[in-house]
Amino acid sequence: ALVSGFMGAVDSANEMQRSMSRLEINAQTAGQSMTTVNDNFRQFTALTQQADSSAEAMSNLLQTGFDDNGLTQAVDALSGAVVQFPDTLNIESLADGLQETLATGTATGQFGELLDRVGVGAENFSTALAQCTTDAEKQNLVLETLAEAGLNDVWAQYEQANGGMLSFQDSMTLIQQSLSTLVESILPLVAPAFATIAEAVSSLVTAFAEGGFAGLLEQVGS
Repeated sequence: ALVSGFMGAVDSANEMQRSMSRLEINAQTAGQSMTTVNDNFRQFTALTQQADSSAEAMSNLLQTGFDDNGLTQAVDALSGAVVQFPDTLNIESLADGLQETLATGTATGQFGELLDRVGVGAENFSTALAQCTTDAEKQNLVLETLAEAGLNDVWAQYEQANGGMLSFQDSMTLIQQSLSTLVESILPLVAPAFATIAEAVSSLVTAFAEGGFAGLLEQVGS
């Protein structure tokens, strides 16, 4: 039970650590502040309760070229989209669609679906996007379109109405992040002890498999 419980905590901590490591590398590559990236990651996670998908969403948004302010606006708008269309749209796919839209110049994926749902129209947006001459103009078009669709307001209203729940979920994410750091620090210290326990358990299992209870008792006695 001790080994099983510890390994469960390690698996959970490792998953969070992997997510944060990817985000940190992508933030450095994009020249973004990790503080801003982490704040937005925690917002996505508080909303969706899915850390891995939130990390993937942030990694996709980091490829769009938004600065810190633009990134925060995009996160607010996509959060509003998930609030408004919870059964059909999700954070990871929306962010992937947005990144692909800016990369290809054509509204695509769930981002294109979102544009259709809010009355903008994916084709209309693609036409407007084709008229932009710089990446900054394209990014501004995205942010202005989402804001005019009221998605940032949707998120602001949801955040105000559900502040307690979001604060609780954010605290849980912060605890997970702290535990992942703790586990990473103590794992080298406890690994030898758990290796000894694992060897003992393996010996007992082998003794039982080969000699039944008699073999097990003999192994315990030794």
